[in-house]
Amino acid sequence: MRIKELLVMLPLVLLPLAATAQVKGDLPVGTTPTTTPAPELPKQTAHERIRFLLSAYHLFPTPEQFATAGTEAEVSQILREMTQDPNMVPSFRLRAMDALAFYGDDLTLALLEHTISTPTDDQPENERGTANLLRHHAIMSFAKLRGEAALPALEPLLVGKDLQLKLTAISAVGKQCGLAGVTRLRKLRTSDEHRAVQHEIRKFIQN
Repeated sequence: MRIKELLVMLPLVLLPLAATAQVKGDLPVGTTPTTTPAPELPKQTAHERIRFLLSAYHLFPTPEQFATAGTEAEVSQILREMTQDPNMVPSFRLRAMDALAFYGDDLTLALLEHTISTPTDDQPENERGTANLLRHHAIMSFAKLRGEAALPALEPLLVGKDLQLKLTAISAVGKQCGLAGVTRLRKLRTSDEHRAVQHEIRKFIQN
């Protein structure tokens, strides 16, 4: 084949190759690659960060994860505010109450004890259910923080008429209040014959 014919056919051979190269993502020869910087994500406020952490359904945030939102004082304040916010989704309020078990500052302890001791009968009917659940969650958080020292605050519930609160208090005492808690449950076992109470106490006292 003559040279002139080869020169005519050469573009016909190179064009499909160039197209294939570009389809594969290769840059044409002599082209300088350029990079586009990734857009910056908006920074989360401490409140937004805590809400994000509490939104995890299967896993509960650790203290280390909460620390990414701010200092202990800042985080505990936001959590306390969330528990009291009637416009907050109830599940977030309950998980915030649980998270307060990580923070033993005076304001947190005061809120927990106040929640435990405050009846919910005077709450509006549409808020009473959440308010009752908050009491149950506050009982557990307070007992985790105070251990045996939680007994005086839980005592009224152990002898009270609200069976559900009594059962939660028994659970908290049995799990968190040490030998003093076991001693108190032994006494309760002899004074309260309710079947549900006896069943709950047996989880912690076998004989």
